[in-house]
Amino acid sequence: TAGGNLRTGTLALLASLGYTSNKTLDLPAQPQAFAQEIETLLGGSRQYNAETVCLADWESVAFLFQLTNDELPSLAGGQPSFFTNTGVQPWQIESFVFLAVELKAGNWSRTRLARITREVNRLFPMPVILLFRHPGHDLEHLLSLAVINRRGHKRDATRDVIDGKISIVKDIDPSAPHAAHIRILESMALHQVGEKFAPSSFNDLYKAWMAALDVKILNEKFYKELADWYYWALHRDTDVTFPPGQPLDDSNDPATQGRPSVALIRLLTRLIFVWFLKEKKLIPEGLFDEKTLASLLHTPPHQESREDNYYKAVLQNLFFATLNTETSDQDEDGNRQRVWREESGPKRLDKYLIHTVYRYKKEFRDPDSALALFRKVPFLNGGLFECLDKLVTEEDLKRDPDLQALVVQEGRQTVLRVDGFSERTDNQLYVPNELFFCDGKEGVDLNDIYQTKNRKYKPRGLLKIFESYKFTIEENTPVEEEVALDPELLGKVFENLLASYNPDTKTTARKKSGSFYTPREVVDYMVDEALVAYFERALLPSPPGGGAGGEGATPAKPATRPRNEFLDLGTQPGKLDLPVIPAQTGIQDSTNDNTALATRLRQLLSYRHPGHDLTPEETQQLIQAIE
Repeated sequence: TAGGNLRTGTLALLASLGYTSNKTLDLPAQPQAFAQEIETLLGGSRQYNAETVCLADWESVAFLFQLTNDELPSLAGGQPSFFTNTGVQPWQIESFVFLAVELKAGNWSRTRLARITREVNRLFPMPVILLFRHPGHDLEHLLSLAVINRRGHKRDATRDVIDGKISIVKDIDPSAPHAAHIRILESMALHQVGEKFAPSSFNDLYKAWMAALDVKILNEKFYKELADWYYWALHRDTDVTFPPGQPLDDSNDPATQGRPSVALIRLLTRLIFVWFLKEKKLIPEGLFDEKTLASLLHTPPHQESREDNYYKAVLQNLFFATLNTETSDQDEDGNRQRVWREESGPKRLDKYLIHTVYRYKKEFRDPDSALALFRKVPFLNGGLFECLDKLVTEEDLKRDPDLQALVVQEGRQTVLRVDGFSERTDNQLYVPNELFFCDGKEGVDLNDIYQTKNRKYKPRGLLKIFESYKFTIEENTPVEEEVALDPELLGKVFENLLASYNPDTKTTARKKSGSFYTPREVVDYMVDEALVAYFERALLPSPPGGGAGGEGATPAKPATRPRNEFLDLGTQPGKLDLPVIPAQTGIQDSTNDNTALATRLRQLLSYRHPGHDLTPEETQQLIQAIE
């Protein structure tokens, strides 16, 4: 429970997942005393850094139990451990230690929790699994579970290294847990990881946990659901229609030919972006909640699947008249903004092609409540939510004759309708509600799309898909990940779906889940290697005659990078006049070995090494090189 005893509640949670053990310690709950007891237990060979571990911000800590190899077979079989030994095995690397930490009020970001997890793991010889309870933005108690990937040492089986990735299931609300958090915890349960074969060893269980917490696998699962939705939306049975100005798929694929591929990709990208804004508390939940929408609209969109009032009345007003409209009452031309468009005559509609006012007022049961929700949303200065409907002149048609086939006549006006943000009766826009609220119970034939046979696909509506995943606005890194979908996903989805639209690459994209972005781990490795190479140039001895000598030699005066006289145009107006960066120094590496220098530089960049062994001169030289 949210405010119950942390030790008792955590033990109950772990027991529900199948993990119990008699191996425990009666240690003080006071953090400083707890840490000192652990140091004593380990013979003083391992010490913690109180500042790095944020010990002053701990309220209390509990040692729950140690889970060892010998207990796993009986637990996996649903039996209590046959071993009655309650003694902790302090040097048993192939085991888990579970701790519960109560944190004081503060900003508990993923990075801070990861830093505590890494530092605690320096103290123990075996992996430590931490469950944190901490205050949240508007909740008194949230839970976060942190698991570190401590891989075995390649040359010494009795050691492991702790510079691996930390996975965090963050901000679990114990009073109303998100469906995605429940699913993640269930995937870590012993009966779940042992569904095909019971984990017989620590290593088997550890691998299963890391797979359950792998964000890459989570992204692939999410993308597969989006791909199913995308091809279902392109399916003829949905009758999705966009205005004539929207380009259609011109590939030779009969499954998608003539369908609005780009329009659906744009819709999908816009809505994913909106979902991240909702996670940031910038967009009210009510605009996506079935109960709230039923009170706002005359026709509850989740009950009328073939109607199209949700996209037209809610999403279009959110995209164009809200996110792309400033919050001021009037624009620079004196037009009112973020108000309902009203009819101003029997034959003429007010605010024609002005997208800063709300449309479809008649769809709303309570227009004032809807307006209050929309007005809570800030203005975004970007092009993603710009309405692409616009007037076209004769000059435009002369410059681009291809527009002639795309424009429509609206009275005396020639208009390019791409998004179709209009209440005109001749508006061809149709995006049915089922694309957002379908529960996925009915099957759709996508075998031609995926080149499969006799498979049943059951795509869900977009809101149903999004609601079942946890989103985070903090982008993950190779060494710390929240088990959630992060903003990098936007680029991956856009790139992968565009690949499916491209007739030259769509077959490859369909057969694979798609991963056109370079993996984070590869980028991290490339950046580290580039930094090491650059830093080496700053620290290696100068060429012969540069003043560098043997051991004890006086460092030479740093050389300066030669200027290119032809390209050096001097400081331009409005630019900073920065000094030329020294390229080399006369500092002699203590080992006179480039390999040793590279090793020290990699240690500088490694999370496994909390400090560095660079001299003050080297440190200053690196700072200059970085600048």
